[in-house]
Amino acid sequence: MKNCGCGQSRGFTLDEVEKICKTLKSEHHKLFFRVGWFTGARWGELCQLKVQNVYSEDWTPLRVITFARRTRKGKWDSLQQPIGDLLREHLVRYAPKKRGLLYPGWLFPSPRCHGKHLSRDAMDDVLRRAIDKLGWRHRGYSTHGFRVGRITQLAEVGEPSRLIQIYIGHRSLQSTERYMERDRIQQRLIHIANA
Repeated sequence: MKNCGCGQSRGFTLDEVEKICKTLKSEHHKLFFRVGWFTGARWGELCQLKVQNVYSEDWTPLRVITFARRTRKGKWDSLQQPIGDLLREHLVRYAPKKRGLLYPGWLFPSPRCHGKHLSRDAMDDVLRRAIDKLGWRHRGYSTHGFRVGRITQLAEVGEPSRLIQIYIGHRSLQSTERYMERDRIQQRLIHIANA
């Protein structure tokens, strides 16, 4: 678990993500966190999402979210993830056309720097303020906790590690299994500490 900025992030559950969203005023930030959890995408990838990666020209959500190759770690290939029903509801409610977003353009534009997208650091600040409001600073969360939480949730419902690997976009199965094994080891260590 992360402690004083060191160690590995604890994963968020969907319930915790929704509690965070309730502390936020900005619909922009709420959607960012929800897309982050449902896709398990890295925050650098989320920041660089374009409207056309998520919405059609008539502003309806696409069937898949496309993370462009140039935005992905390693930049090997793009990743397309299906948009599930819950995320689709959030995307419909967000209604980017009403929010003045341009097609094409950034899904999460910076409010301060015209023509640029939100920065990872700005969203990290938003997350940290929300965590402080909820009194969760001691829990060991970080921006990576959305990815960790999604992988953990998929493993807990019994999805095969190979399917999780494809969904999350890891190049190797070992990377995915490392996330899954980390949670099992942490649970065993807690059990040992309590023995």
